[in-house]
Order: sequence, then structure tokens, then C-alpha cells
Amino acid sequence: MDYLRNVIDTLQDPYLVSRFQRYFGIRETSYPEAPKFYQRNGRSYARDLSPVSHGQDEYVETTTLNDEQPSGAAVKRFVENSSTHGNQGSDDETSGSDSAGSGKSKIKALLFQSMTAEGEYTDSDGETRDFIVTKPFWHALFVFGSALGDELFYATFFPLWFWNIDGAVGRRAVLVWYGIMYIGQAMKDVLKIPRPACPPVIRVQKKWALEYGFPSTHSMIGIAMPAALSIFTIERYQYPVILAVIPALFWCLSVCGSRLYLGMHSVLDVLAGLFLGVLVLCCLILPYIDAVDEYLVTNTYSPIALSAVIALSVLLYPAGNTWTPARGDTVIICAVVLGIYSGAWMNYSKHLISAASSAPPYAIIWPTYEMWGQVLARSSIGLCSVLATRAIFRSLSYATVCALLRLNQQDVTLRRANVSPRQFVIVELSYKFMTYAAVGFDIIYTAPLVFRLIGIERPEFYTEV
Repeated sequence: MDYLRNVIDTLQDPYLVSRFQRYFGIRETSYPEAPKFYQRNGRSYARDLSPVSHGQDEYVETTTLNDEQPSGAAVKRFVENSSTHGNQGSDDETSGSDSAGSGKSKIKALLFQSMTAEGEYTDSDGETRDFIVTKPFWHALFVFGSALGDELFYATFFPLWFWNIDGAVGRRAVLVWYGIMYIGQAMKDVLKIPRPACPPVIRVQKKWALEYGFPSTHSMIGIAMPAALSIFTIERYQYPVILAVIPALFWCLSVCGSRLYLGMHSVLDVLAGLFLGVLVLCCLILPYIDAVDEYLVTNTYSPIALSAVIALSVLLYPAGNTWTPARGDTVIICAVVLGIYSGAWMNYSKHLISAASSAPPYAIIWPTYEMWGQVLARSSIGLCSVLATRAIFRSLSYATVCALLRLNQQDVTLRRANVSPRQFVIVELSYKFMTYAAVGFDIIYTAPLVFRLIGIERPEFYTEV
């Protein structure tokens, strides 16, 4: 048991992430001066985070504290020891007249620290450390990899996939997205394990800093989505397997590497995300996905059943006392699933969609110049339609919810004191749900009808049951 705990502690160590960042070219330009307290095995340690030369970081466990929350006497004793140690050091930065300043600066920095609810000390400006990028290639690669797990990527990827590649595969991919992200985001808000400490980690991106860290949902979807797309397309089309495996590996590795490079997750978060992504995909999704997809598209009562499941998903989401963006993102995913399958059901019920005359696997139809022109036209017109739908329904739903709750829109937007946290959450979740349900419906029903009307439809779209 102790061995397992040591392994977990090692994989959670923020210094592993820091070394990964330095190896791939992240260099800090302003260093924290204050010691940091960190928790390990139920005890608190004070760690000196001042880096030494040659890009290495040295830390010394100078004081072991018996209590989980350092007492005032222990902190004072540590500061005195740090000051003495600074005066006695032989390094240029801690010699002569600078040594006294070093001790004072540590005391000053310590005074500006703030204690979190868990009893850990963090700098008030710990999230704003300056850094430089010394390896632009790796920076661009990992930023791109991070984008492969963003909602913005999927908001573009899914429409283009439906309109230009395969609707049946697209619907199943949306179900994978929903299942993986819901489980991952819920686990984050239940376990409430924080992201790696900063410092020593440098937050290259701060977009998800308000979310908890374990498990990495980027890693979960980063392995599940490319694996699922590979499996679904191999079942439906005749093409070499290697053409699916290589992009899937690149997708997965770039996403997982980005979580460490950007300072968003520990190694443990990433490994757990990979394991959970495979587990959920293989055990809970793939065995049932064909039957679920068929039911949701063809059954008369599927809109009622799906609406009930989505409503329960939103209502039963494990929201804690502390607000995090994870809940809002999960509501968006639930709404998109409802909108897409409502549109697919509408296509089927109006006899717009029917099964193909032949069974898969199909030969791939490689696009001609004319087909490329249609792809460009569908993508441009379709994305404009999605943006317009989002803008219109966002404004209408926001105003409607505020009116129903008898709230002033400006008060809600500025989060003024007369708007309770509960009211703010209701407004946010409601308008997001209505907006993105409409967007999903537009992607699968309205936009393809427009394409048919102006003569740029993809003929196979209405045969992909």
C-alpha cells in the first residue's frame, strides 16, 4: 500500500510537469521568491522554489511541520531559518548586501501569501508568472493538440463531418463525446483534485484553470474520439487500417502531451484519463452504440426518451458548492446531443432519410474538383448558419429566462449583488441549453435542407441511417 501511495505521489509531483515543460522549451522569466508549503502523506513541507543555474530547479525540504496547516510559530521559524540560510549561502545571489535583501524579500513574499481552504499556501500572483517559448515547433504542436480537445474544435469538427463525410459515423461520434465528457467532468467535480501547483508549474494556458484536474478529460476524449472514429470508419469504408491508426496516434499523443506542456495536468491526471477513456469506450459505449443510435433515429418515442435522459443528466450532474466551468460545458454537450438526434429523428419521420440499397463497407468516393467546390460552399454556408442560429437563440433565450425569473439582464451579466448565485446558474445553464440544442438541430436538419434547396447537398447524407 505504501508503494502504491509513493507511485501516486510521484506521478502527481508538479516537478515532473515542470521538467516536461523545460524539456520542450518553456522558460520562466520571473521567479517566485517565497517558499511553498505542500502536502504529502498527510504532512506539510516547506519547499524552496528558487531555481539554480543551467535550467535545473533545486528544492530543499527545510522544515517538516506536524500539523496539516502550518502554525504561526512554524512559519516564523521557517522564515528565520530561510533568512539565516540566505545570509550564509555562497551563491552570488545570496552573498554580501544582497543576502539581507533575500531574507527580507522572502518574509515580504510570505506575508503576501494566501492560505487556501485545504491549508496550502499559494502566491496571490502565482498564476501570472512570465515565461518565454524557446522551441516554437513544439509550442505550436502542443497548442494545436490542446485545441483538439476544445469545445470550439468540436463545434467546427462535427458540422463539417456531418455535411461532408458521413452522418452515421458523426452521430455515433457525438454519443461518444457525450458519454466520455459527462463521466469525466462529473468525476472532476466529485473528486475535486486540484491541478498541479503553480509554481513550479507554469500555466501556459489559463482557460481551464478554474476546473479541477483529475482525471484529464482532454486525455479521455483524446484517446476515445480518434479510436472511435477509426473503428466506425473501418466498419463502413474500405481503406487501409494504417490510414486510421496514424492520425489517431497523432491525435492522442498531441492532446496528452499538450496537457503537460501547458501546465494543466499532472502525469497522473493524464494516465488516469487515458485509462478511463479506454475503459468507458470499450465497456459502456461500443457494445451498445449501434442499438442506441438506431433507436434514437427510428423509434417513434425516441424524442421523449432522449429528452428525459438529457434532463436527468443535467439535473443529476454532481454540482458542488463551488462553481466551475465544467457544469456549463457539460450542459452544452447534452444540448448538442439532444439537438442533433432530434434533427435526425425529424429527417427519418419525414421520410427524408432512408437506408442505402447496399450494405457496408463501401468504397471511398474520392472528391473531384467540382465536389471540392461543393464542400467549400457547404462548409461556408453551413458555418454561417450555425453562427447565426447561435447568436439569435443566445439573445432570445437569455432574455426569455431573465424575464421569467424577473431579473434585469444587465444585473445578471454583471453578476450584481441582487442576483443570487442560484439565479445566475439557472440563467446560464438555461440559455446555454436552449442555444446549443438549436445549434445541433440546425446542423443535422435545417442546414442540409438549405444545401438541397440550392443544389449543393451531399447525395449520400440522406442514406446514412
